Amino acid sequence: MSKNMVLTKQSKKNSKQQTPISRASSLAEIGAFWDTHDFADYEDHCPDVTDRIRVNIRRVRHYVAIEPEILRRATRAARKRGMSAEGLINLWVKEAASRS
Repeated sequence: MSKNMVLTKQSKKNSKQQTPISRASSLAEIGAFWDTHDFADYEDHCPDVTDRIRVNIRRVRHYVAIEPEILRRATRAARKRGMSAEGLINLWVKEAASRS
């Protein structure tokens, strides 16, 4: 859970939400608080997370660095084909991997 996502329930009397730790009521205030505070100092104020998450490993994205000029060329080529640069680059990598 993101430290900025811990919000208390909105009371009927008070229309402004506040986070329980920072007492901030806007995203800017929450960000300013966490820019100057360490979450480790507040761990004991947060509930333990016991939910289990399932991740489909085949759908996890892996990021690799691509030279800017190659990305520009791939983006142009993808637009001509009516697809995303990500899709076209994945296609090219699959084709190259199948040849090796």
